[in-house]
Amino acid sequence: MFKAGQLRHRVTLWRATDNTSSPTGQHKEDFSDAGTVWAELLELRGREYHSANELNSEVSAKIRIRYREDVKSSWRVTYKSRTFEILSPPINVMGFNRYQELMVKEINP
Repeated sequence: MFKAGQLRHRVTLWRATDNTSSPTGQHKEDFSDAGTVWAELLELRGREYHSANELNSEVSAKIRIRYREDVKSSWRVTYKSRTFEILSPPINVMGFNRYQELMVKEINP
């Protein structure tokens, strides 16, 4: 069970919008603000990172948020100056629709 004090980081969720092409023909992804929520940001290190590494070698962190039906794996998350890409569908923790875990990797700016 999670306590409210664990959700101490303010993160912004970014919804993927229509993809466009620039005049030069390059593909460009656009994102719109889907809301700011309280979250717990867990950097994966040591054994936990190794376990996650077996599933997806690019996972660098896990973000826990309160459950939202609309979060998709195509979205992004920002925390302060850091941007994360969601790598897999959100995990409904214990199936109770209370919390979600987002497996993410940091994107270099």
